Parts: sequence; C-alpha cells; structure tokens
Amino acid sequence: MADNFITLEIPLDQIDIGDRQRPVDDKIVHALAESIERQGLLQDVGVVKAGARFTLVWGAHRLAAFKRLSRPAIPSKVFPEGTPESVCRLAELAENLERNDLTAGERKALVAEKARLLAEFANVNDSGNDAENCNLQKSKALPWIDQLAKDTGTPARTLRQWWTEFTAETGRTITPAKALAVDKQAFMDWMDEQKRKEQDAKAERERQAEAERERQEAAKRAKREEEMKEQINTLLDAAEAEFGCKWVALFLMDVSEVRIAQGLGITTLTAAAPSNN
Repeated sequence: MADNFITLEIPLDQIDIGDRQRPVDDKIVHALAESIERQGLLQDVGVVKAGARFTLVWGAHRLAAFKRLSRPAIPSKVFPEGTPESVCRLAELAENLERNDLTAGERKALVAEKARLLAEFANVNDSGNDAENCNLQKSKALPWIDQLAKDTGTPARTLRQWWTEFTAETGRTITPAKALAVDKQAFMDWMDEQKRKEQDAKAERERQAEAERERQEAAKRAKREEEMKEQINTLLDAAEAEFGCKWVALFLMDVSEVRIAQGLGITTLTAAAPSNN
C-alpha cells in the first residue's frame, strides 16, 4: 500500500510544490542545509508522478535546502501517477513518525491521523474494493490497542500511557480491553486535541515572553528619561547659580528643541550663556 514506490534522483526543476504543502521555515532550511553538507541527506523526499513532472508529497524543507545548496537533484521516493492522495499521506505519516524532533502533541496527532486512515483502508478492503491499494491485514487475535501499536509503529507501552492520561483527563475508569467504539473514538479525538493544546501553550508562552520584553524595554526607557531629567535639572541648577534665575527663565523660553542622544543620556542645550561683561 504505502510502500508502492521506487527510489530515484529527481532533478529539482522537475518537482512542483503541491498546494497542501505548509510554508517552509527559513531557519529549518538553513540548519538542514548545513546538516546535508556535513552528512548528506538522511531521509528521501516523497513525490508522486504527474505527467512529465513530479509533485512533492513530503520533504519541503529538504527540497528547499537542496535548492539553497544549488544541488541539481534530490533522492526521492516516487509514487506512481494516479496514486490516491490518502496513500501518499499515509506514507508521509509513516515517514514523519520516524522523526526524533516531534513534540508529544505532534506525535499523538500523527498517530491518530494514521489510525483513521488505516481504518478507512480496512473498511475499503473489507468491502472488496480497491484491494491493490489496501493490502491491510487485520489481526483479530490482537487487542485493539496492540493492533494500533502495530499499525502505527508506536510502542504499545506508549499507547497505554497515553490511554492512562486520556482516562485521567476525561474522568473515565475504563481499561483499553473494555473500551467501546465511542471510547476509542474519544481517544483519537483526545490525541488530536493534545497538539492544539500544545500549540496554544506555546503561543501563550511566546505572548508572555514578548510582553515581558516590552515591559523591560519600557522600564529602560523610563529610567533613561529619568536620568535625562536629572541631567537637565543639574545643568539648569548650575546655570542658575552662575547666571541667575532670570537667565534660566529666558533660556527655557528661547530653547526650541532639546535633542537627546538615545542610549547615551546626553542632553544638548543650544542657547549660549550671557557674557559677564
């Protein structure tokens, strides 16, 4: 099913970016380019044949890194033309689940999506349709959570730990062995929700960090302004002692602008002191 591909070196100018590809992160591309220069490409990109060209299925950051390095071609897993998007997506999910940089929420969401896709394939296979694309063997002997572990490449111990977290958060006391279809569906929905919660928490941390940076900048500005006021007052006190308060009053009326060199706290007074003659 998902392994119905061949591996080829595809010229970069023959690969099109599909609409479903997420925007690339320039920082990730830069890091990948450095890694590829040091140790080569560790995982192929995935493409599907589209006439005389190819459409990218996964690996947008790796493709961008190869372009940045001015490489002419990139190792690719090539799916036959007409391969259903769901089959390509299943292969992409399998590839993504092998990554070591996934967060807990991202991994849970990928497992849930892969489980749903496999269930769809199983239903098609059971109905006798599209058997070539749905070479899925269902094991009636395995408990459902062990079958899920097998199908998604996730350790059963990890899934049982997730189930414990799920039941604790949702107030369930049921074990996987006694779970009904509604409980299993709720478990999949819960796994999806973990990624969203993780993203929301990250966004909130970033918001708080930005607010703290703004607070610190405001405090620095207030401190500089206070220091400038003190410097101006010191200068005016010195001028009053030297020339008298009448001159200071006239000076303040005549000064049209006080320019402050930010960061240095320097005040420049443009009026000249009167002659003592």
